[in-house]
Amino acid sequence: MVPAIIGAFYWRRRTAAGVLVSVIGAGLFVVYAYINGGKVLEIPAGIWGVPLSTLLFVGVSLLTEAPTAVADEFPKEANNHRKTAQPAASDNPTVKNA
Repeated sequence: MVPAIIGAFYWRRRTAAGVLVSVIGAGLFVVYAYINGGKVLEIPAGIWGVPLSTLLFVGVSLLTEAPTAVADEFPKEANNHRKTAQPAASDNPTVKNA
């Protein structure tokens, strides 16, 4: 789950399919491994989940089409919102707090 969260914010090539496959695939692997003893090659299943999730996230994202229009639009909208947002009263040095 961690690779999908980090990748969703910082990798423009990520896709929803990559996120879903990585979270569901790694989750099912970890549950299956814990049902069958909790270790794979004497390493806890949770440790295997992170690299498996990363591999699935990157692999599926590269195999599917990335939503570049949405990836380009989001930062523009965030910057526009930031420019038009009113500063809080505590941010304004001319306004004294009561």
